[in-house]
Amino acid sequence: FGEAVALDGGYALIGEPGRSVGGYDNRGTVYGVRVSASGVQGALTAMTDPQGEADDLLGTALAISDAGDGPRWMIGSPLATANGNPGQGVVLMGSGTAANPFPGPLRVDLGQGLQQAFFGSALSARDGVLVVGADGQAIGSEHRHGAVYSYSNPADHGAAPQLVLAPDGGADEHFGTSIAHNARMLVVGVPSRNEQGIPSAGTVYVYLRQQDGTWAFDGK
Repeated sequence: FGEAVALDGGYALIGEPGRSVGGYDNRGTVYGVRVSASGVQGALTAMTDPQGEADDLLGTALAISDAGDGPRWMIGSPLATANGNPGQGVVLMGSGTAANPFPGPLRVDLGQGLQQAFFGSALSARDGVLVVGADGQAIGSEHRHGAVYSYSNPADHGAAPQLVLAPDGGADEHFGTSIAHNARMLVVGVPSRNEQGIPSAGTVYVYLRQQDGTWAFDGK
């Protein structure tokens, strides 16, 4: 309990990825809770993946953003099997209200035949935008290239995310291992990239938010 935590405004998430659920070891559970300067307000809301399996470790990555009218949040399960593909990864996304901050989440996966993409290994939530890293995803023939997905409205089941890639990325670089964003900038960590002849020196890519809400590469 407490292996991962996320906090913003009056809301928090607490991860317990090693918890057994329904007879499945290490299936994982995450708890949502209201918080204030005086401490925890009310009971914890337990959340699990209804399609989860053993060793999914739901809750290894968490992100939450207080949007004023309620929280927007994500729960990562990067080891989960999705569409028959081990390790493709799953993210539970929620868009709550002040009255019901932690409703039943939307289960999101890549919907593709991608094994070991580790979708949900890194998460960032801010200003109603949810960004997800999939640092093991193959791009074409380049294995473990990595990718990032940006969701502007997680409550809209039909909303397609923006796929964000490194313009000069390659295999085994793990683009999207770490991510963070605010209203105008997205930064993506690529720890395994070779730079200036130094193996795995690592780098960070910077993207700027455009008027249409998409991210455009700015530099590194």
